[in-house]
Amino acid sequence: MGEVYVLSSWLGSCLKGFQLRDWNQTEILNVAAVDPSIFSKQYCTHHHVYDIFRAAEKLYGISAGLESRRGIVPNSFSSLSLAMLAADNLGVGLGLMVKYSAMVTNAYDCYLDEDAANPIFGFKLCSELDIPSMVSDAIISTAVRTFRFVQPQHNAILQIDLARPKPKDTLQYERYFKAPIHWGSKQFAIHLSSDCLALPSMHAHPELLEYNENKCIEKVQELESSSLLSSVKKYLRDNLEQEGVSIEKAAESLEISVRTMQRSLRTDGTSFKHLLDAMRQLEAQKYIETTPLSITQIAHSLGFSDAGNFTRAFKRWFQCSPNQYRRRTSKKITSAI
Repeated sequence: MGEVYVLSSWLGSCLKGFQLRDWNQTEILNVAAVDPSIFSKQYCTHHHVYDIFRAAEKLYGISAGLESRRGIVPNSFSSLSLAMLAADNLGVGLGLMVKYSAMVTNAYDCYLDEDAANPIFGFKLCSELDIPSMVSDAIISTAVRTFRFVQPQHNAILQIDLARPKPKDTLQYERYFKAPIHWGSKQFAIHLSSDCLALPSMHAHPELLEYNENKCIEKVQELESSSLLSSVKKYLRDNLEQEGVSIEKAAESLEISVRTMQRSLRTDGTSFKHLLDAMRQLEAQKYIETTPLSITQIAHSLGFSDAGNFTRAFKRWFQCSPNQYRRRTSKKITSAI
């Protein structure tokens, strides 16, 4: 996967939860060494999340994950939480979370198993991530608080599964979840009452649901396009020295169709051919300016079949041959010295 992103408004809500608990927000950010300016952006990284929660735990104790839920409000997930609130019932709302969870983060995938004796809503972490316990607590408690916004009149939760060791003090968990907790589970999940899942929501609003779901669709499409662009660039960096780099091989490696890749890159105003050419140009410039490698060696490092093809491409990029460019660069460095 590419860089892990997290919706900044969710992290901001968690920080607000700490503040509502009378924890010093500024102190937490200082200990975490996180610049408050991250909240002016739509997304932050999972490292920001981890650093803030670890700082809160260091300063105020291991209940940071649970305490964070105090700041969660109906717009913490922007259009997604508003769509869930406006859904006909909790079941429809959870379906929206599963469908559009990518607009919150790509750190995990949500799922809803309605074939079980009682429906199960949970999330599966990306295999590369090792999530701190207080962050998983925050995710689960956020989900529970969101359920209670959608269906405030009934307790739909039958059991909580937490894929983390049991802490010494579980009283806070029991008080908040108000349901049996299965510690050391293989999953992060919430077992739900099927009856409550279908109860009409007092907040149901078809027009509001349609409006915010359309916003979700737009954001997920934008993120998918951006994510694919990053993946294609990474593929090119990793395979630039291979002769015969092609969109067909890239698409196969990324497990998508060539047409899907072409369409997505076109949406971003580029193409596979343009990305490959631009990356070769950038790397060629670095090689010429900073290494003593021969033109043939550089050509092979950039996936060209021979020095002649590389030289023709270089002249198109810089309006001079690689050797001419190297001599000019060398003179500039000498003059500067």
